[in-house]
Amino acid sequence: MLNYYDFLECLLRIARDYKFKAEDEAQLTSLSKRLEYLIRANLKEKFADMVPNYLDERETLEKTKVYQPRSVVDDDAGDVMDEN
Repeated sequence: MLNYYDFLECLLRIARDYKFKAEDEAQLTSLSKRLEYLIRANLKEKFADMVPNYLDERETLEKTKVYQPRSVVDDDAGDVMDEN
């Protein structure tokens, strides 16, 4: 599994090496424009139907998790430590 920085690096490498059409390549002169094009055009179309399902699953998961607040009590605050 990739961490966040490795994932970003993969996206940049794909944008750099992707075989664009000639007319697209003429318009996409910088790496950031290429990356934006790939994300907007290809990934958004391909995974558009998955996003609502993912968001619903995440919301359901967050509702089922009940995080109880923890209180930390410092019992040794007034004690003097023996160094002998």
